[in-house]
Amino acid sequence: MNFARGLNGPVSLQHSVFSWALLKKLLFSKMSPLAAQALLKPTVYLMPALRESHAAVFRKRPPQLIVNRIKDIAHFYFIGIGILPVILCLAYNHIVYGTCELRDYPEQRSSPTSWCFEKTPVRQWWAKHFGVSDIEHHERNLAYYEKLGIQARWRQIEQRVKHLEGERWDYKAWSYQPTSTSSMDIIHSNLLGLSLLDRRSPVGCFLLSSRCCYIK
Repeated sequence: MNFARGLNGPVSLQHSVFSWALLKKLLFSKMSPLAAQALLKPTVYLMPALRESHAAVFRKRPPQLIVNRIKDIAHFYFIGIGILPVILCLAYNHIVYGTCELRDYPEQRSSPTSWCFEKTPVRQWWAKHFGVSDIEHHERNLAYYEKLGIQARWRQIEQRVKHLEGERWDYKAWSYQPTSTSSMDIIHSNLLGLSLLDRRSPVGCFLLSSRCCYIK
């Protein structure tokens, strides 16, 4: 076996090789963090610090799938194929065609219709296919206000009838319930003790007249 002499005496060659490997490993283990911090980006070694700053907490919140779905549908149908195309079409017609102008009636064609007097081509198209003429619109308004006047007159008559019914102690003929003479006699006998059968009072006059009718 070969020996190597050191400061404290002979040391084996295998032991010296093992010591050198251990020393190299210790040096690299101490220098590796410094080298990593110098060569790598700051976010790479700062990210674990941010993630490990507190415990992993899952925050409960209401679901947003339905809300997002509704917003997507509304955005598609109102903006994608609704309001935005209409605005673009109106802007195109206003820029290219502009407002209509009055001209003389053409001699070869028939008399103009009501939708020819609209201001813009879009309004003419709408009045031609979906709208009504000014004459029809005026007649509809007259019919509507006439209906409102008739209903108001009916309400006035109904209020007047109810007022007269309460003032004159009247009754509705179709709600009258016929009674027998025996029941009326019982009512009269009960009211005699209360001195209500007086011709000067409306109740007494009504009861006496009804009794005379039944007696006859």
